[in-house]
Amino acid sequence: MKLGFLPLFKPESFQESSFSASGLDYFSAHLIGELIALIHEQVPEVQAFIQLSMGTMLKRSPDAVVIWATSPCFGQVASLAENLKTYLDTPIWLAGPHISYLPNSLPESVDAGIIGEADLPLLALVKAYLQHGNKLGSIQYRKIAGLIYQSRGRMYSGTPAQEAPNLNRLPIPEYQHLQSIQGFSAPIVRTSRINDTLITTLAYPPTRKPRLLHPEHICTQIENIVANYKKLLAGYAVAPEQARYLRPVFIPDFQFVLQKKRLIALQSEILKRKLHLECLFIVHLPPEAINDENLKILKSISVSKIALSLGPFGHQSSLLPTCTPDFLKRALELCRHFHIGVVGQLFLNPEVNTRPAQLAKTYRFFRDEIQGFERMHVSVLAPYPGTPLWDHYQSKLRLKQEDLAHVPWDSFDWEHFSPSLPLANTHLDRQYLSEAYHSFKKLFDNNNSPTLKSPINEDLSLLTKAVNAQQFSELYLKKEDRVLEVVAHPDLMVKPFLFQSVEQIFVKAGQLSGPAPQEPIDLAFMLGSLNCLRDPEAGLEQIAKYLAPEGRIYIIIPNPSFLGSISQILKWKGEHSSPQNKILKFITPEHLKQMLEKYGFTLVKQDYTIMEEVEAIRPTVETLANAIEKYGSQRIPQDVLYVNEIKMLAAKRT
Repeated sequence: MKLGFLPLFKPESFQESSFSASGLDYFSAHLIGELIALIHEQVPEVQAFIQLSMGTMLKRSPDAVVIWATSPCFGQVASLAENLKTYLDTPIWLAGPHISYLPNSLPESVDAGIIGEADLPLLALVKAYLQHGNKLGSIQYRKIAGLIYQSRGRMYSGTPAQEAPNLNRLPIPEYQHLQSIQGFSAPIVRTSRINDTLITTLAYPPTRKPRLLHPEHICTQIENIVANYKKLLAGYAVAPEQARYLRPVFIPDFQFVLQKKRLIALQSEILKRKLHLECLFIVHLPPEAINDENLKILKSISVSKIALSLGPFGHQSSLLPTCTPDFLKRALELCRHFHIGVVGQLFLNPEVNTRPAQLAKTYRFFRDEIQGFERMHVSVLAPYPGTPLWDHYQSKLRLKQEDLAHVPWDSFDWEHFSPSLPLANTHLDRQYLSEAYHSFKKLFDNNNSPTLKSPINEDLSLLTKAVNAQQFSELYLKKEDRVLEVVAHPDLMVKPFLFQSVEQIFVKAGQLSGPAPQEPIDLAFMLGSLNCLRDPEAGLEQIAKYLAPEGRIYIIIPNPSFLGSISQILKWKGEHSSPQNKILKFITPEHLKQMLEKYGFTLVKQDYTIMEEVEAIRPTVETLANAIEKYGSQRIPQDVLYVNEIKMLAAKRT
């Protein structure tokens, strides 16, 4: 038997670098990894796999298809199931948080839907198919707990679903099935099953009682993740001490830290297995858990970031933690003290009675404290099934079964504000929420863009650097080449990612520092370092002396016309940058070409790096370009403002 899983995701979730830990789709994908592992363990003769489109699913010719749907994608289920039936004529089963919370909304072409946790009902469905094949029908469905099913134009619901009684006996999730997903991000490890937060309520089917995983089982999952990472990254030259930065693990449930005895036991097990040396952790916490004692434990096991889900100050929603501005400010200060980054998701209307004054107070806080967050995102909640907002929405509209097909489910998207967003609020209308959402989004976008934090883009991910270094090596280097790296900042080193012999000299206090290479150099690499010298021309002249007769130099400089650079210049005092950005001089591409020519180089190639978030910052770029032209009598093409780095490869003339 071939069992195909077809998760319904928004198309933009699979654009490069956009598959993020804040999305419902992201959580759904990992839950399917858990289900595939269970199927393979219990019925090894079944081949289970994930496909992301109907076309690729049809090519695999599955014997049964499981559609997984969260609320924003539920509107796609009916047409997709109908098309699958047309081509395959196989059982179509539906699962996910939406079908779990709305057991009366089974589309016509779907044979059966799973209510609640899918592990045991799905396992029973697979075994029933192995016994009955395509003759599987309502007679068999009614015997399986946790199903609703179609029969002769009517829908029936059987007995309530069973839940896995002991999570520690479940197999390790098969994360490798997810590595083919474009933009795939950090794997998720659930340390418990409980719907106690907004994320767990919206992302996972409801569970009747909380159950915790044992520390040993959790650590075995993490070891499995690390092993998969090693296979995925085997082709890159990454030094062991750098490798863990490429292996993030996200823990979404609060129980990881709120169960103090288990947290201490987890700390002991992680340290014993040396997992803190193999990967970094991102942990979802309530603000109340951010204290000195917990952060010491989290820091010891290599927690690099904390994720916060927040609502407006003064909210009363049971699905989001509450805190005061002063408490949150102290929590941010404590995270800075421990050098732990903070990322957050703000939900503007988590309850019916959210008031404008709450949003105004919340906005003022983030306006003043936004620098305490590495990243912030803003969301407007629709009345999601399974939340108090839905109960209010349902009681107001009195929706019947036939009405559910016409609900605009695609508007239930916490990542993008929709003009047709259904609302259940008493004091906030759609226009006010739209204005509030875009005000917060503008504030957060300006802080989120890494290009606005550093002209030389210091917070490039190590994985990106590893990939770029490998591509650079393939283009410009032979294995026997000797490389000299001029290091401006430790975070910008390429040595850990190259197979070649690499020597290093450093920029300290605006001067080149370190012993000269003992042998002539085939290629010198300067990532932002030329701009950190007090006398760039003297530095370039010195580097030229180290090169072999046919030696080359590869220089990356921040573009002084780039929006991020201009933003920093406006904030800097005098000519010097902040301590983190040790740029002393900006160099134009024309000036760099002149310097290279002066010291005996021929320009071989020129390239550039464009910023990652063009669309988010486009209005700012247009406004700035117009202002420069109007008040500075200088026209800067808008496309130049998006280029954050200029790259030049030059060969030494002999």
